[in-house]
Amino acid sequence: MTGAMWGLGTVLGPVIGGAFTTGHGGWRWAFYVNLPIGALTAPILLFLIPPFDGLKGTPVMKRLKMIDWTGLILLCGAICALVLALQFGGNQYAWNSGQVIGCFVTFGVVLIMFAFSQTLWMPGQTKQTRLFPVEMIFARTPVLLFILTATGTTAVFLTIYYIPLYFQFTRVCYVVLLH
Repeated sequence: MTGAMWGLGTVLGPVIGGAFTTGHGGWRWAFYVNLPIGALTAPILLFLIPPFDGLKGTPVMKRLKMIDWTGLILLCGAICALVLALQFGGNQYAWNSGQVIGCFVTFGVVLIMFAFSQTLWMPGQTKQTRLFPVEMIFARTPVLLFILTATGTTAVFLTIYYIPLYFQFTRVCYVVLLH
C-alpha cells in the first residue's frame, strides 16, 4: 500500500504541481493543498493508532541513560559538518576555500572519532547501547542487504530524477524546433 501511494505520488506529483504553477492560483497552492489533508489525517494519527512502548515500565531516567550520548553528539557533528561543506561549496565559498575544506576536515576527524567511540569502550556505554553495532559490518547478510538496498534505491531515484529532466528537455527542444 505504501509503495503504491509512493509510486502514485511520484507520477502524479509533478503533473499536479505543474498544474498549480501554471494555473491562476500560483505555485503556493501546491503547499496549501496539504493543509486540509493534514487536518484530516492528524486526528487519525493522534487518536486511532495505538501507542507502542517497547520499554513499558522503564523510568525516564533509565531510558536516558541507555542513550549513547557520545556517539549521538559525534554523529550529529559529523553530519552537520558534511552538510555545511556541501552547502557552502560552490554557493557562498569556492570549493577550495578554507571554510569548505575546514568543514570537510572536521567531518573526517569527527567521523573517525565516532568510529573509535563505537569500537572502543566509552564511559556510560555498553555493547548493547551503542548507536551503531559494529559487529554488523562483519556479518555477510546485513552487508549484502545494504548493498542491494543501496543499488535498488539508486536505480529508482535515478529514474525519478532523470525522466522529468528528459521530458523537459525534449519537450522544450521540440517546441523550440517547431517555432
